[in-house]
Amino acid sequence: MIISKEKMEKIKGINNDDSDLFLKINEYLTHKHEYIENEMVFENIEALQEKLYQKEPELSTLYVVFSKNKEDFGELDVLRIEDNVGENSLNTSDMFYSGKKYELKLEKYQKRVEILLEESLKNTQEVALIVDISSVSSYPLWDTIMRRKMNSTVSKLENIALEDISKETLERIIRSSKPQEVSFEDKFDLDFLILCMKKIIKKANITTYFIDSIKTNESIFLINELIKFTRALNMDKNERYEYIYDTVCKDMDEMFSKYGFCNFKENKCVAQRHKTLFHRYPVPKTDGCCFKVVRKCEHNNKDGTCKVKCLPCKLFTCPYLGKLHIGIRASELLLMRAFLNNKQKRVSIYKFYNSKEFLLERIKKEE
Repeated sequence: MIISKEKMEKIKGINNDDSDLFLKINEYLTHKHEYIENEMVFENIEALQEKLYQKEPELSTLYVVFSKNKEDFGELDVLRIEDNVGENSLNTSDMFYSGKKYELKLEKYQKRVEILLEESLKNTQEVALIVDISSVSSYPLWDTIMRRKMNSTVSKLENIALEDISKETLERIIRSSKPQEVSFEDKFDLDFLILCMKKIIKKANITTYFIDSIKTNESIFLINELIKFTRALNMDKNERYEYIYDTVCKDMDEMFSKYGFCNFKENKCVAQRHKTLFHRYPVPKTDGCCFKVVRKCEHNNKDGTCKVKCLPCKLFTCPYLGKLHIGIRASELLLMRAFLNNKQKRVSIYKFYNSKEFLLERIKKEE
């Protein structure tokens, strides 16, 4: 969903914080994603089969297939995953975030994974996992609360006539838009795929192949996240924690530096420019450390930059932007979703002002 060119020009002319946010939203929603690596990505099953038949066959290779399509794999030893829970009952978004329903869902999946894979993996040394990305749900990694809010905002704007766009209109749309409702399709739940892969890696070596016949921004994004996940899956525990930490920090840095949601002008962020008697937070006036006046951070340089890579500070979004649903939740980051328990996530979210070394030690202690 994009904003029309004519309306973009009108919005640029308004030139205030709300118009700036619309421009950033448009840039975020239209960003063109590229594969971070593509040697394991194939356009169709025929191209993948050509690759597989060129390889020297491994001993006891099992081909585990996640696909809603009925491809023919010839004489390969294939275990086709037909469904994820035995029923299509996942139709509420609260089954994908922390809470009792989410925990019950995972318990149900875990039992299903044991039934599906335990016997098949008994004498298997090598697993080739084939994932048709069009058959896997990207929720909530792609359709984050932020993206759904942005889509709703753009949709409302597109229903406004060009001549009716004004400073007041933009403010009303931004404040009144709610995240779009989730539309669940008949696809494999991402959490089920995660549990299957974690089960396989305990029993056999795993190589993952992706089929992406649609090549949309969403499909490319999901493959990239799964590539990061497979990298972490093949690491030992200490290396994995460091990789998760560094990767999440890098991704959050890139998001906020690229799109500039804090929108600093003359040493003031957007929240500073909209302070009222009832909205006084955050307090600093000179840089991006939102806590420095509440409690001085020992890791701040004089120019406001940070000496350490503090994950909680990078995940933090101030209340002003939070009310606009700007920011990413831990459950919307695949590496944190897949590998960190609730206590570890709390350390990663709330232990501000600390170094990478301190935080990694605390994360490991909460296993």
